[in-house]
Amino acid sequence: MDDWSSTLSGVADFCGGANAALVLSDPRLELSRVTTPRADPSVVEDYGQYWWQHDPTAQRTARIAPGVITDLDHTGRERFLASRFHNEYWARSGLGAHRLASNVFTDGVAFGSLVLQAAPDRDEITTEMRERFGALVPHLIRAIEARRRMEYLSLALRTGTGQARDGIILVDGAKRVLLADDEALSTLGESDALDIHDNTLRFFDPRASLALEAALADSRTSEAPEAERRDCIIPCRHGPAHLNVEIVGLGRAAARADLFAPLFGRPAAIVTLRHSERQRERAMDRLSAQFGLTAAEARLALEVARGDGREAAARRCSISLNTARTHLMRVFEKTGARRQAELLRLLNEMGII
Repeated sequence: MDDWSSTLSGVADFCGGANAALVLSDPRLELSRVTTPRADPSVVEDYGQYWWQHDPTAQRTARIAPGVITDLDHTGRERFLASRFHNEYWARSGLGAHRLASNVFTDGVAFGSLVLQAAPDRDEITTEMRERFGALVPHLIRAIEARRRMEYLSLALRTGTGQARDGIILVDGAKRVLLADDEALSTLGESDALDIHDNTLRFFDPRASLALEAALADSRTSEAPEAERRDCIIPCRHGPAHLNVEIVGLGRAAARADLFAPLFGRPAAIVTLRHSERQRERAMDRLSAQFGLTAAEARLALEVARGDGREAAARRCSISLNTARTHLMRVFEKTGARRQAELLRLLNEMGII
């Protein structure tokens, strides 16, 4: 859907209008972009270069919630018809003054709006046009949001290491969250190492905060799709669990080029979460499935892999040293390892450690 022209032509035909347009406006960025397949290109160019700043309907449009359908009466018919915008610009556009519109998203003074326009020789909005436009708008809003999430998630998956993860969070240059998948939200609910406050990502560990700042700095200067990868281990403030956090700054090449990119935000960094307890559970499940280890044997194998000796591993598993020896012998028999070094190499080859 990078080319919206065919979609907009379909909207116009379905609703019985002369033309349909997608209008993107953000005064903060001095930005105006219009996609409208049946309008005179010179008229569209003039709007983007000058007249968008003088559109008397724009300021009121930005305050209307997405999905609410408006017509010229809602945004000021008399003011519009008496304006320079209408008399010096719109009257020569080849389109009627009457239209239906609905924002597909808003962000402060910025908005993206779908507009259905009447023809100059039949400058009216019929009941049927209103009904069809009203039926179409909710689907388009959902489609745009779904597309945004899919593109962000696709970017995150392409950038990740491929290891099992417990959540992906994309942020822009101001640490505003553009995407947090279901796994990330679940991990946030179980962890006190980070949170999302006012739609902004916060780490409570200074090392992770500094790593995120460095990644965002990379994103402002790097021309490559990905900048340096940074890893942190963040202890949770309550309990033994910790988070492995991977932060990657995204260079300018990761910016999206579609119509809505300026308002939805450019991803500046990807934060990948791996929760220690969930990682342990997945590793135990893999060992049990591949080698037939019991839960106790798999747990001990992972503890031994930490490399601080059998006694420490037994203590963490809350078993005696003799029980640990018995479990480890069975682990060797089932995995084919003959000593701890071989077991460690096996777990490493499996990507478990």
